[in-house]
Amino acid sequence: MGVYQQFYDHWRDSPSKFRDTSTTYTLSLMDPDIESKLSISPKHTTGNKILVTRAYEDMHHRLLRLRGNDKGRTQGVVITGQPGIGGSIITRSAPPATSHRCMSAPGKTTFLGFMLARLISAKQIVVLCNSTKVLLFYCGRVYSQEASLGFRGLPINQHNAQYCPIWALVDSRKGGPNIIRSSNIWPIQTSSPNPDRWKEWRKQNGAVVLGMPLWDTDDLVKG
Repeated sequence: MGVYQQFYDHWRDSPSKFRDTSTTYTLSLMDPDIESKLSISPKHTTGNKILVTRAYEDMHHRLLRLRGNDKGRTQGVVITGQPGIGGSIITRSAPPATSHRCMSAPGKTTFLGFMLARLISAKQIVVLCNSTKVLLFYCGRVYSQEASLGFRGLPINQHNAQYCPIWALVDSRKGGPNIIRSSNIWPIQTSSPNPDRWKEWRKQNGAVVLGMPLWDTDDLVKG
């Protein structure tokens, strides 16, 4: 857990490096020798830097709004699209669930790394999941358990005396723990368009399905 603990310490104790603007910019998630050991490390980037596009910032704020509107429920979001640059569908499954739009959605896994850093810097309790591990970032320490154990044993998260599900970032490229309605989490799952990976929990939770837009000219130049 040493490498994840260093990542946690870096973002908890450092001033925010996010610009939070509509301008594309580069961001170092961690020192190169540390980030290369992280499973969230983007293989297609230069060194330890990621390109933070306007789509990333827009998605971050949209997730915050969706979470705020859930009022303690475990609705959650699926971010889907083809691996790399491909097609995806945006659907609002909660009422009024009427619009559909095709887009491309590059960088879903990289976005999870960006979102993890964002949430840690905001002093949030976060769970990061992959096919083998469930990692809990909580009160200055990183805890781990096997993915087969799912989301058991998570702490109760309260804010202003109200129950708040824990943010869970789930990379489902190679499976991962099952998401059920009783889980103490607010899941954000990245996935290919194959609905078998998320259709059941999406239906149970009334989750939202989102995709990211194609990079624009400014993104391509800076990338």
